[in-house]
Amino acid sequence: MLKGCKHTKEAVEFAHWFGTDQASTGNLIKETGIYPAALTGLDNPALAEPNPFFGGQRIFDVFKDSATHVDPGFQWGPVMTKTSGALADGLGKAGTGTTTLDAALADTQAQTLAEMKTQGMDAG
Repeated sequence: MLKGCKHTKEAVEFAHWFGTDQASTGNLIKETGIYPAALTGLDNPALAEPNPFFGGQRIFDVFKDSATHVDPGFQWGPVMTKTSGALADGLGKAGTGTTTLDAALADTQAQTLAEMKTQGMDAG
């Protein structure tokens, strides 16, 4: 909870309910298209419902299968904010035809390595 929260106990209880309650999570799946991060959420019935936006396809079946293959030891890179920003910019330019995908990826790598060096990391 944030410092200064006047109702910490209630806020923690709400956050726990919001993220773990089957009905709450089901509503989030239906209304926002989120996918549960916890393996315990993979049994939520909302994941089996057809998605009208995607022509009635059961799109979460693919995610459910894929989720079982995620390495739980995965870690984000140390300068992921920089990497994500550079990648988003590069993909946007590639999408408009002002650069190529190869160039966008090479630039993302160069910016990531430069940021690592700026922060004193061995980028080699």
